[in-house]
Amino acid sequence: MNPKKTNSIPDEPMIFALLLIISNKMNTLLDREFKEFDVTTKQWFLSETIKSLFDTSPTMKELASEMGSSHQNIKQVALKLQQKGLLPRKPRLIK
Repeated sequence: MNPKKTNSIPDEPMIFALLLIISNKMNTLLDREFKEFDVTTKQWFLSETIKSLFDTSPTMKELASEMGSSHQNIKQVALKLQQKGLLPRKPRLIK
């Protein structure tokens, strides 16, 4: 007789998996809430980061560092907000 395979995942991978599931669900729920304002969760987060953490227009590098994202990703999100007229086109921000 073959021993039964346990379906148990070790604690650390399980915690990581659960955090990812929660993060995805939160992102989905927030995207639904922000849909009426025509912004995504990432676009809202970028706007809120600028408003809350900076007194002057930040660089993409500064934003990326604060948001835990890449410069390229932040630039794409900022450009979408600028196209929607929700983020002013400040020279320092688009460098």
